Amino acid sequence: GAGVPSCVSRSDPDNRVVLSGEQRPSHRSSQALLLSLTQSIAPLDASIEGTYRFYHDAYWISANTVSLAWFQKLGKGVVLSPSVRYYRQSAANFYGIQFPGDPINDPDLVPRFYSADYRLSKLETFTLGLETTFKLGEHFDLHLGYQRYWLHGLDHETDQSTYPKANIFTIGLSYAF
Repeated sequence: GAGVPSCVSRSDPDNRVVLSGEQRPSHRSSQALLLSLTQSIAPLDASIEGTYRFYHDAYWISANTVSLAWFQKLGKGVVLSPSVRYYRQSAANFYGIQFPGDPINDPDLVPRFYSADYRLSKLETFTLGLETTFKLGEHFDLHLGYQRYWLHGLDHETDQSTYPKANIFTIGLSYAF
């Protein structure tokens, strides 16, 4: 947008004024293509599902996601589902860890758009998961899950400690009618 960006300026060790905060475009459109294949494996009373997703948006982020999940029936009322997922994206065209300019004293050096949000950097994520579904009667299913999730920066600028790791526990109840 127009006008003075919402930011704070400070001096870096070389006495240059640098920006912190961000100014993102006000509009973001995206396109995605998803391919999925599920194959039943009758002798094992199981199935396997593979997916691929391509993503591109107005920030010039392009991303690829590949995932694989196994669905194993255990008796009549339990399904065990291990999964793995890999995601990789390019950086937004306005991502960086430091930007020149002073919005008060030298606004001509301030980039139109800028952000140091690590989620806009070049990165990859890994997810390993395990979900168990229990059939509770005719209409209800109970879902219990665990995922280990971690991000890794690929731009060689953003500090790796910025990228989180997480243990994700989920519980859900679904009703089919």
